[in-house]
Amino acid sequence: MVLLSLYRKWRPQTFNDVVGQDHVKTTLINAVNSNRISHAYLFTGPRGVGKTTIARILAKAANCKDPKKGEPCNKCSNCNEMSEDKSLDLIEIDGASNRGIDEIRALKENVKFTPHTGKYKVFIIDEVHMLTKEAFNALLKTLEEPPSHAIFILATTEVHKIPATVISRCQRFGFTKITVTQTVGRLEKIIKEENIKAPKEVLRIIATYSDGALRDAISILDQAASFGNKTISTEFVEGILGIADNKIIEELIQSILTLDSKKSLEMVNSAIEKGTDVSLLVDTLINRLRDIMIVKAGDENILTDYSKEELDTLKELSQNISIEKLLEIIEKLSDAKQKVKFSTPNHLPVELAILEIGKKYTTPREENKEISPKKENAPKAQTQEKPMKTNEKIALAEHFSNKKTEKEPHKEEKNPDNFPLDKSFFPVIKNKWNDILNGVKAYNHSLIACLKPSKPKRIENGYLIISFDYLFHKEKIQNVNNKRAVEDIIQKIVGRFVPIRCVVKPKENRKEVEPTILDNAADIFGGEIIE
Repeated sequence: MVLLSLYRKWRPQTFNDVVGQDHVKTTLINAVNSNRISHAYLFTGPRGVGKTTIARILAKAANCKDPKKGEPCNKCSNCNEMSEDKSLDLIEIDGASNRGIDEIRALKENVKFTPHTGKYKVFIIDEVHMLTKEAFNALLKTLEEPPSHAIFILATTEVHKIPATVISRCQRFGFTKITVTQTVGRLEKIIKEENIKAPKEVLRIIATYSDGALRDAISILDQAASFGNKTISTEFVEGILGIADNKIIEELIQSILTLDSKKSLEMVNSAIEKGTDVSLLVDTLINRLRDIMIVKAGDENILTDYSKEELDTLKELSQNISIEKLLEIIEKLSDAKQKVKFSTPNHLPVELAILEIGKKYTTPREENKEISPKKENAPKAQTQEKPMKTNEKIALAEHFSNKKTEKEPHKEEKNPDNFPLDKSFFPVIKNKWNDILNGVKAYNHSLIACLKPSKPKRIENGYLIISFDYLFHKEKIQNVNNKRAVEDIIQKIVGRFVPIRCVVKPKENRKEVEPTILDNAADIFGGEIIE
């Protein structure tokens, strides 16, 4: 016997069993009751929220021999055949794999045949937006003048890709995400019936991670229960999902809001070392900060997914920060999220955003205090000279905010013609090269591994030419974010912006391979050559 997955086993068989989507269920129940079923429906909305499930229930209700208040009886032969996927009157088509005109022509021929046992022949086309333009044109005539025994139900997650001519011929229903509370309620019912042991905190984590897709939540529960032998712990779920512990998130939020950049960076790196996915970490931070902003604005009533204790924590966090500052922090983290997938290491944009936030809202004295190690019971600490590495970190923290002064706007920095670099400046760079390497080392250990074997060769056409022995090292430094970081460190140490250009010398060690037209274009526009 094949073991059914939980999401298939617990797929609703009646409208009332569906979680959420009350506006859709009420309308369709009334349509079945009054025998006013339309010939074409369009179900739109995110994945995993019940579009195909409600389409199947509507097909059953329309063909049920004894419907009860608009619901299928689930006892007659027609209902049983459809529930067991054996009915000839229910045809489900995957728009992704049957997207051509030939498949739609075959469907049009099939429409002509009368139902086998029921009153209607129901066609469910899932992911209908995947059909080609020609296929949509072929389907259009059938939707316009269908036979009286045919019902079309189109389901899609991307309604904007469907031609307006098709949409205008359907009754459209918009499906919404399932709330965390609704998802937790459904999961509690499932674990009770399936004898799965899981605390409510686990269910909340799963519900939050699934982002409104109930099917995803049930699948995660099924996976966790299988690995844990029907016993699921909070630590296990966080491990398989790659998310940070809620306590860590709260402490990280606290350190960001109090501008404790040092602690924030330590906690970000600690979370990543434990296997937390960077994108999920940023998403969680943004969502939590958004909720704090809502609490600050006095609209906490809309946060129905939080307990009273959790709301009290959000209120406490919102006390000493303005909405304007919250907005800017959220914006910085949102920008960082867009850069995560293209950065090496991928958590670098998050670190830069945290440093930029700390730099903007602290004075230099406060910032030094924030980043320097705290030395309790050491009254002479203020007069003692700090170690070199600490000074480097402070200088980098001051600089890696990507904030430009009015005299040196970023736009101008990208144009070397506005910053002519004379060959006579090369000895300054050469003498400071070890300091530059130390600055890069303090900033990023993986970056220094690529830059240390290189050599500054000369200044040419307004660029500092850096020569590499290996192509891999050159490409690593040429990455948009890494190149910008090295240029920023050089500027901090030598006191002016120095655009760099990377070359690699062949094994014969004769002459460096000069930059191509693409290299020049990448320098001018701040781009990166992928292939």
